[in-house]
This record gives sequence, structure tokens and C-alpha cells, in this order.
Amino acid sequence: MNYQYNLTEREAAEECAGMSIPGFKKLRISGKIPSHCYTKLGYRTIRYCRELLLDWIADPNDIEAQTRAMEQLQNSRVSNLPAKRGRKAAA
Repeated sequence: MNYQYNLTEREAAEECAGMSIPGFKKLRISGKIPSHCYTKLGYRTIRYCRELLLDWIADPNDIEAQTRAMEQLQNSRVSNLPAKRGRKAAA
């Protein structure tokens, strides 16, 4: 499964969690939202993954489901895919 981090903080707070932006931000800063649900792209740019966030909202206490999601996320990253073997095709 390929996870895409394309939700802004506003979209994640309003659409997924149904709460205010400052309240949602406090949850993230306090560590209540797991770090695999979002990624920081810069000083102020944060993007959320809709699938992982909705899964966490459905049951925040289900540690097994969150562990499986983190393993799937790690396995789907390009850096963890096996290297291609052989010579490159000539251009």
C-alpha cells in the first residue's frame, strides 16, 4: 500500500477529525497523534496521511493496528525496496 501525505493541517483537522485547527495542532504537539500519521516537510509545513489518520481516529488504543500500519509504511518506502540489478539501458 502506498501512503500519500497530502492533507494540510486544516484539511486533516476539519475533514478527518472534525475539530478546530488549534485543538488538532495541540494533539500533534503533545504527542497524542502518532508520528506515522504525519510528516514535516519544513519549519511550518506538515502533511497528514488520510488513511493512517482515519485509522488512528477510529481506534486510538489499538496498538496492533498502528504497528501494522507503521510496518506497511516502512516497507512501502522507496529506500526499503530491493535494489534493481543489472545494467542500465543505453539511451
